[in-house]
Amino acid sequence: MSETLTHSSPQRHWWPRAVAIAVGIGFIVPGVWAMVDPHSFFTALAAFEPYNQHFLQDIGAFQIGLGVVLLLAGMRVRADGLSVALVGVGVGAAFHAVSHIIGRGLGGTPQTDIPLFTHNFFDAPFWEKPEQWLKQSSLMYVGNVTTPTVVMTGELDLRTPMAQSEEYYAALKMRRVETVLLRFQGEYHGTASKPSNFMRTQLYMMSWYGKHKRDATAAASSN
Repeated sequence: MSETLTHSSPQRHWWPRAVAIAVGIGFIVPGVWAMVDPHSFFTALAAFEPYNQHFLQDIGAFQIGLGVVLLLAGMRVRADGLSVALVGVGVGAAFHAVSHIIGRGLGGTPQTDIPLFTHNFFDAPFWEKPEQWLKQSSLMYVGNVTTPTVVMTGELDLRTPMAQSEEYYAALKMRRVETVLLRFQGEYHGTASKPSNFMRTQLYMMSWYGKHKRDATAAASSN
């Protein structure tokens, strides 16, 4: 009995290794593709807008790392599970670092955040394909808004600048939707970097939600 088990054991375990190697290659090939040519990868396999080069290359880096783990696990290497995991994570981290080096100019700086940050999400500038940009604009959907809306923006915000909040607020007023615009001095993208502004943010939101919760409760009871 024991002799039969000894001879059948290697045959029982060859197929998980084969699957691991096949799946590992299946991870590595598209991972390398996304790293080397993210735009063609997006067009062929990942056509969900908006296009984001850095995101795709990050995905490629982690795909490669996972693939290496599976390849090493499937091959008869003299290494324990921890060593295999460390090598795979190291390879993925190395490619991730390469992704950040390649994309170091795709993010933003305090002076140029808007053009560099937003351009990374589209495959053409707004004067060539305005429909892509308008599709992502909340201002284009303001006609659907009926909910009382509080708009809170830092006056130094470079990603959703104050002017955009003012446009949205003005559109809501034109539609006679109850709204209020709150400007936070000294804040960039967010309203809570300072303790005082953090407290104001919480109190404004609690007051707004409390008021309209009471309004909704009163309307329901009257019906």
